[in-house]
Amino acid sequence: MKSIIIYYSKSGRTEKIAKKLLKDTGSDIIQVKPKKEYGNYAAAVARVVREKIMRIRPAFINSIPDLSEYDTVFIGYPIWASAPPAFMCAFLRQCDMKDKTVIPFATSGMTNISSTLVKLKESCRGCIIKYPYNHSNRKKDDYDDWKAQFIK
Repeated sequence: MKSIIIYYSKSGRTEKIAKKLLKDTGSDIIQVKPKKEYGNYAAAVARVVREKIMRIRPAFINSIPDLSEYDTVFIGYPIWASAPPAFMCAFLRQCDMKDKTVIPFATSGMTNISSTLVKLKESCRGCIIKYPYNHSNRKKDDYDDWKAQFIK
């Protein structure tokens, strides 16, 4: 299984999981970055809500990778307004995810990753989503159980 990790992390929590996953899988890795940073917590929340209401797709600075050599794509993101960040979805829409196994991992305060999967599936057209993992303020300690599902 050749794999790649594609992630965004504002606070460092998602990046921490991405780096653990990198160590455990030997995957390649890409950090997606917004063209304009989101700022402090209050400013970020206001901007995310505005983007969601107005259906704005913010720009990102990364170039689109060739994913043809990968079977599995790990996608990591914080959950914002019950969805992945809009610029992350815009980035993923431009990636060819047809027939890829997508394994999402997300960080959140209280929201569960299940609320993000419809948007993720729309953004990764033609993919197969498996083994979603949520690291939240309520549920933190099951990384090893999650990893055991796809690393034998």
